Amino acid sequence: MSTDPNDTLRVEVEEDPPRGRFKLVDDAGGMLGEMTFSRARDDLILIDRTEVPAVCR
Repeated sequence: MSTDPNDTLRVEVEEDPPRGRFKLVDDAGGMLGEMTFSRARDDLILIDRTEVPAVCR
């Protein structure tokens, strides 16, 4: 995982209804953060968990 402030970051979304997750990924493919969610209804998403590696805290 890179901590270079010049790296490009991207958000990836994985969804397998009713659950899913958003990941923040650096240029090298290292995960810098994650947020998992559940869709309670079409208009309601519940955030289940968030996580970042210790180096990002």
